[in-house]
Amino acid sequence: MKHKWGILAMCAIFAVGIFLWRYDNIDTVRLITVWTARLILPPFIVGFIYSGRRQEAVVQRIACRIAAFAMTIHALSIIRLSYLAGEAPLSFRTPMEWLVSIGGAAALGLVLAGWPFGDQPWYRWAMYWPMGVFIFTYVILSRHSETIPRIFASPLYFGPVLALLLVAFGWRVFVDYKTIKTKLSERSRKGSTR
Repeated sequence: MKHKWGILAMCAIFAVGIFLWRYDNIDTVRLITVWTARLILPPFIVGFIYSGRRQEAVVQRIACRIAAFAMTIHALSIIRLSYLAGEAPLSFRTPMEWLVSIGGAAALGLVLAGWPFGDQPWYRWAMYWPMGVFIFTYVILSRHSETIPRIFASPLYFGPVLALLLVAFGWRVFVDYKTIKTKLSERSRKGSTR
């Protein structure tokens, strides 16, 4: 019974993968890609905020697993969309494409790592990378049909999302700063009593 959610998630991912591979409507696959990207954000933010807090370990683990599940479906839809569009999933023609491809792939890998490693101490610090990629996406990148960054193209739509990302990021920096400061002062007290 311990691994039943993992088995159910793998079956669901397999079913979605078969559906995507058999589906040829590029507009629908693009819509799935967009909405799975949006579905990743809420559980990732919850996991990001609660990471490193022992009393909230269950909430963080569940949030990281939900984000990893949604990210897997997002990755499958990106691969299918690239195939239908006749393009490679990663592009390296310009420096910005290099940055987006490498940064996005690393963020994808780190969010996926949240399933097995979401409760590991190192993962707390690794979560900063995908959070930075989410912020970068809204501040720098444009949507497919636009030439200006998302936040400027649709400020009423993307503004609240960016504000939430920045508040969550600021909160985590504040909490981590306090944690590091407390641990350093404890070490200095232990060192001075010896």
